Amino acid sequence: MSELTIASDADLEECLAFLQESEYRCAGLTSRLKKKDRAVLPEASEGTLWVLRDREKRNLRALYLKTPSGMVFHCACEGLDPSEPKAAGVLSLLGKDSFAIVGSAAHGSVLESLAARSPRHTVDYELMTLEQTRGSPGNPAEGSAYPGIEGPGFPKVEIARALVSDAEELFHLQKGYEREEVLLPGEAFSPDRCRAQLRVTLAQQVVFVLRSGNAPAAKAGTNARGFAWDQIGGVYTLPGLRNRGFATAVVGALIDNRLREGRNLALFVKTANISAQKVYEKLGFRYRDRFRISYW
Repeated sequence: MSELTIASDADLEECLAFLQESEYRCAGLTSRLKKKDRAVLPEASEGTLWVLRDREKRNLRALYLKTPSGMVFHCACEGLDPSEPKAAGVLSLLGKDSFAIVGSAAHGSVLESLAARSPRHTVDYELMTLEQTRGSPGNPAEGSAYPGIEGPGFPKVEIARALVSDAEELFHLQKGYEREEVLLPGEAFSPDRCRAQLRVTLAQQVVFVLRSGNAPAAKAGTNARGFAWDQIGGVYTLPGLRNRGFATAVVGALIDNRLREGRNLALFVKTANISAQKVYEKLGFRYRDRFRISYW
């Protein structure tokens, strides 16, 4: 039998050891346990961490972090029997105040089966990783010229890290990204919310922008920064400027920067987005797992 309890400070070290083995697939969770490079439990305003343990052996079986907005991040051990979270009452985390579950597809499917209602929308992804042991793919650093994507009729291309002061200039890129990749069917775009989130991202994450002719044309950044792993997200190129190698170049600059900082990298890309997967393969990423986000 297993039991579900709220994590205490006494559980923190064990939780971190559990997460370290598979942080590549749960950076969104681990980033919420990190403040100024120190491990801490989230404050009430940030969410609640739940621990699933084997009642007899006391070994940790899964972790769940639920945010105040109702998003549930999960990380479970390999081969976890679906009867364990069911018997322990994990269903209580998936009530009407929950709007999404985020994590590996295998355990996500288990949680969906426990919920009293079916998700209204699900998105499946390929989870890909690039680790320090694989070495840097040799991408140019920020500020470098990219002759391969410049030429007759193409203005000069420059790549640099974006600052909070660039938020308004980058708004149209973020707007396009949210409309294509983030908004659920029937959900309205909010300019104010988009601007606010962009400022937070630029302040807390590492974002690179590619400018073509001094105008922002593509971007890529981290969307979660855990203990050993950074998660890449927000990759976007303006529709009229695609198929010129811009995405490869800006993601390459981000990879180079993160690897030089000693970070491992993970990302999840929609299973149907074959062109993006080819870009990431070219940059050195390899397939590791299936990822899934389910929305109610």
